[in-house]
Amino acid sequence: MKSFLRNLAQKFTQSRFLQTLALVNVAMAKASYNRQRWKPDPRMPRTWEYSGFSQNGEDGILEFLHEQLKEKNNFFIEIGASDGTENNTSLLALGRRFSGIMVEGNLQKHQLCQRIFHAMDNPFVLCKQAYVDIHNLGAVLKEANTKQPDIFSLDIDSNDYYVAEKVFELGFSPKIFVVEYNPTFGDTATLTVKYHQNFDLAKIHDSLVYFGASVQAWRHLFTKHGYAFVTTESSGSNAFFVRKDCVESDFLQNIQSIDFTEGKAQSFWLKRNWQQRFELIKEMSFRDVTKA
Repeated sequence: MKSFLRNLAQKFTQSRFLQTLALVNVAMAKASYNRQRWKPDPRMPRTWEYSGFSQNGEDGILEFLHEQLKEKNNFFIEIGASDGTENNTSLLALGRRFSGIMVEGNLQKHQLCQRIFHAMDNPFVLCKQAYVDIHNLGAVLKEANTKQPDIFSLDIDSNDYYVAEKVFELGFSPKIFVVEYNPTFGDTATLTVKYHQNFDLAKIHDSLVYFGASVQAWRHLFTKHGYAFVTTESSGSNAFFVRKDCVESDFLQNIQSIDFTEGKAQSFWLKRNWQQRFELIKEMSFRDVTKA
């Protein structure tokens, strides 16, 4: 019986791997098709968007911003990489042969990600399994070959703000930083959730909208560290920041930034706008990042 169950598990794992590999090929084809139709206007961030692996238009935005960097090392770090089929850096790694570190907490997703990059023959991507928090971040990033990666992507649906603070405390200074923001916190509040060790989105509040930080909270943090806000993207999920000294000043001055975008996914699933969604969690604990 044990042998039968082991064989069954192996077949299931192999089937899942083949399905994931197929998704990678679909994403590569999707990226190629969308890239051919891509006509970015340097002033208009919405025109930078296209997707292959990214959930929304992040692939295009990151490619366009990367092109603006004065100096490049083609190294990335992504925390919250999932299985490598739907994230912000797989197109860079597989389509453009960037090197980097992908970190994912879920063991099965991590293992799939690891197998994908082995199968796609990019030995320069290190896949690590960890639920990242402020206590283990240093150990997770110790194998980074630079503290100034071209791109740093952070999306863990939990203590994101505190992890980003720790990134800077550890001496990292990415050139491009993309973070998930929580549109439920609105367009003016400078809020993040209170830090919770072992944060579990599914357990902390049944609305699933108590996590992360507002876009204005992110702007407060990055401004302190010499970054310029670039834009939010059209799905209302991510905000993009660039270190001011890494790009030409006239590029930043001419961007017609989109300061806030309502979250399409949250508003669709909960059938509420951000003000109505915030009512669901207003009794939870928050931190205003502009106050001591």
